[in-house]
Amino acid sequence: MTKDNEVYSLQASADRLVLELSELLNCKPEFIIQVWQRLHIDINEDPNELIELKAIVKQYRSLLQSTDRISAKVDSLPNNEKDRLHVEGGQLIQKIEDLRSELHELLEHRKSVLDRNPSFGGQDARADRLAEFVAVIFEETGRSVTFGHFEGEPTTDFGRTVREVLDICENKRLEVTDKHHRISAYITNWRQPAHKAAKKRKR
Repeated sequence: MTKDNEVYSLQASADRLVLELSELLNCKPEFIIQVWQRLHIDINEDPNELIELKAIVKQYRSLLQSTDRISAKVDSLPNNEKDRLHVEGGQLIQKIEDLRSELHELLEHRKSVLDRNPSFGGQDARADRLAEFVAVIFEETGRSVTFGHFEGEPTTDFGRTVREVLDICENKRLEVTDKHHRISAYITNWRQPAHKAAKKRKR
């Protein structure tokens, strides 16, 4: 897939998601996008990608450390040799500095994605944001943000909508299923995110 096709595919996926959410929440697509952006929810982040991203961050750290060692080696050259490199128009030193700078920027960007998607224990930051997204839309369209359940099933419109939004957005959690560390994915349970969002409104 070319880069243009990939961008088109992502845009088409985002457009379909907005239309599905608009229909479910009974409000205009423009309003969906406005609230989505206000809450800084990233359509394309998922646990599988985040696990891969953690490995990528480690690789960038390793690359940066290697580049630091190369830079230190070059810096340890005699001053007359470094002067000769400059006089001869060589760009070795500058290229190393540029590489270090670019690797640092890439590392910081990838880390920022992980930082805004923490995941520990039973918590799921994106699921919490999606529940908050539903809560904001309910509030701004005059609907009640209430929480209730019976035998694990939601008993309020808000809870049912949170569950459907998590499903539509394919907000998946990963779980190690056996001693061989095989991983399975499942849609995040609606209860904790919905309860947090509803409880926040009672303060």
